[in-house]
Parts: sequence; structure tokens; C-alpha cells
Amino acid sequence: MKKITYFMFVHKGDKFGFWCEFPDLPGCMTDGDNLEELMKNAANAMESWLEAADEREIDIPAPSDAETLKRKADECDEPILFVAPVTGYLSNATVRINVTAPESKIAEITAFAKKVGRTRSELMVDSTLDYIRSNA
Repeated sequence: MKKITYFMFVHKGDKFGFWCEFPDLPGCMTDGDNLEELMKNAANAMESWLEAADEREIDIPAPSDAETLKRKADECDEPILFVAPVTGYLSNATVRINVTAPESKIAEITAFAKKVGRTRSELMVDSTLDYIRSNA
């Protein structure tokens, strides 16, 4: 799995919270009520953008160098509070694993996944990553 780091421009929301954009990833942005939530959402948004680009066979841009980031920051319409790195992972081949759990727990996970329109695997992987990132 290949790690990749992009920089996000962090902005203060008009009324509350924060929002960010990734100048190297067109349309990739998110928000959060506080900086901790913003960082979590930013990692998820970036990885979702990379995954979608990979699925659609869109070229994934290389991260900008410092000079290019400075130029992009100068061209930004909104004031930037700060610039922060966010590391994600480029997708690769899907791996199948076995999970052992009581049947009732698997049934509960499956029912919830269906309710929210996701596969059981997507829900389990994303929930586990959210837990790890929140407790790292």
C-alpha cells in the first residue's frame, strides 16, 4: 500500500467551525465543527477522492511542491488559517479476510449496513479505521 501526503488549506467557517480544501485534488473539501473533527473528515475525504479517482481511472496528481502550494495559496479566494499535511493511502488490490464473531453480531452489522446503503465489508473497514484514527 502506497502512502501519499497532500496539503490542505484550512479556513474558518462563516458562522462556526472550519472547512478545508485540497488544492491538488479538484473538488475535494470537507468541514468540521472543530479542528479534531475537521482532521478526521479531511482524511476520509481525501481517501474517498483518491479511491473514486482510482475506480474511474482518473490520473491521481502528484502533490505540489512548496513553491506551487504558495502560488495556489496566494490565488485562493478565502483567507487561509493554516496549511496542514494529510496522509492517505492509494488503493490497491482488494484483500479478502475471515472474521470470526457471534452470528448475532454479524447479523446486526449486516442489517445496519443495509440500512445505510453500504456493504458489510465497507462498514466494518471504515468503522475500524474511524476508531483507529480517533484513538491514535
